[in-house]
Amino acid sequence: MSKKISLDEAHQLTIATIAKLEDEIKVALMIIDEYTERVEDGFVFFYNSAAFAQSRDFRDSLAGNSPIFVNHQGKVTQLGTALPWRESLRQIER
Repeated sequence: MSKKISLDEAHQLTIATIAKLEDEIKVALMIIDEYTERVEDGFVFFYNSAAFAQSRDFRDSLAGNSPIFVNHQGKVTQLGTALPWRESLRQIER
């Protein structure tokens, strides 16, 4: 059995993932730490624009940004937006 990664390690992997998204969409992004969820198989991180993270004004919010799941082995998966995140997570666990 391999070592489970920590929340901090999963957070760093998520930062690297959203950095790639920033390059694609040309918007500064931030993880909204208070929404981070520990789940049985890992961690789910939610992010939004840096402007929204600072202002909490929905006019600064992104639309269609999907949560990021990092399993305990360090695999990063962007969850879908068509279903609630818990349902999306159940589908990738199957």
